[in-house]
Order: sequence, then structure tokens, then C-alpha cells
Amino acid sequence: MNVKYNTVIVYSSRIYTAILGLMIIPQLLVHLGTSQFGLIGIFAVIQACLQILDAGIGGVLTRESIKSRSNIDSFNNFTLIFYKIVYFFLIISVLVIVLGWFFSTNYALDFLNTTLDRNIVIYSVFSMFIIFAIKYIQGPFRSVLLSYEKHITLSIIDVIGVTISNPIALLLIIYYKGDIVTYFTIQVISSMICSILLYLCYKIYSNKVKLTLTSSGDVNDFEIKKIIHFAFQLSILSLSLIHI
Repeated sequence: MNVKYNTVIVYSSRIYTAILGLMIIPQLLVHLGTSQFGLIGIFAVIQACLQILDAGIGGVLTRESIKSRSNIDSFNNFTLIFYKIVYFFLIISVLVIVLGWFFSTNYALDFLNTTLDRNIVIYSVFSMFIIFAIKYIQGPFRSVLLSYEKHITLSIIDVIGVTISNPIALLLIIYYKGDIVTYFTIQVISSMICSILLYLCYKIYSNKVKLTLTSSGDVNDFEIKKIIHFAFQLSILSLSLIHI
């Protein structure tokens, strides 16, 4: 597909996301109030931690996925390693949810020092961790789709997610007199929908790529230890650049 067309679509999705943020945030502040809106600010901070837990694996997966398309054997070898990494991400996601439940029920009220109802705070904080965990597991699938150069597909999924989590969430809050519980419930639903779409797209495009490969050529052996080691080095470099 035309590179210029891809660029226009990708940048359009980013602009759309930015404009929505500028338009929706003031409205959320008006309809939720400062106390409830403060939880959204904490949510934004927690989401920023996602890049740290990725530990550079995303970039390495994209690189290794590209290398795996030399022949069918290399592709199959990479697929085995890929699912092992997905299982690792899944374990981390489960641990995040467990940690979220423990923190939300035992420390959330003392840490946040808010006058909001206890049940609302617990639900909101626990939802943050659930959303974090769901988005974290999306990482490996996004990386492989990037290696397939499916930038438009990723942009469309992002637009769907942003649309559900922002204007649709706001409309439900306004017309059904919702509160911060409504907001975080929609965020969870949005994250789940995006995760399902990413997984389905990964399966569809992976099957298509597999059909184009032959059994000829050198076979690339992928070792999970090397991938994690390189990912760790890449992560340190990325974090160093952010600090600078």
C-alpha cells in the first residue's frame, strides 16, 4: 500500500486522539467533579508505567518477527517463542490484577486520602489495574502486527478504543447520570474489545504470512534467553534516553 496513504492514516488517528483528549477532558471534569476526576489523573500515571514493564521486549519481537519470515521453519520456530513470551506477559498481567485487588482493598483509601465513597474508590482503583493488565497483554500482538507493517490496522483499532473510552463514555455519563464507576467500566470494556481485535488480526495476518513462505533457506533459531537479554539492553537504553 502507498506509503503516503499509510502515513496520512496513522497521523490522522494520532490527531484524532489528541483532539478528543482536548475536548473530552474538560467535559469529564464538569460532569464528574474534581474529586472523581482526580482518579482519572492517577489512572493516567499508572498507564505511563506500561512502557517500563514492557522492558524492551516489544521492539525485539518486531525485529525477530521480521527475521522469521525467511522461510516456514523459521516462522514456526518464532511462533513457539512468541507464545512463550505471551504466556510470560499473561503471568505478569495476572500478578498485576492480584496486586491491584490487594492494593485497592487495603491501601487505596489511605493512599489517595479522598472523601469519595469507599466502594467507589476500591472499584475505580481495581479497574485501573485491570485495564493496565489487559493493555499489557496487547504488547506482543502489537509488535508482531508492526512487523507485518499493519500500521493502518493498528491505527483503526486505536481509534475504536479511543472512541469507546472517551466520547461514548462521556455520553453515557451525561445521559444516564453516570459517575466515575461508569467511566472505568467503559475503559475496561474498551480495553477488552481492543485486545480481542488485536488477537484476531494477529491470527488472520499470521496465517496469511505463513501461506506465502517456503521451506527453502537458512533456518533461524530463536532463543528466548537471547531475546530477553537483548530486550533488557534495549529497555535500559530507552529509559536512559527518556531520563536525558
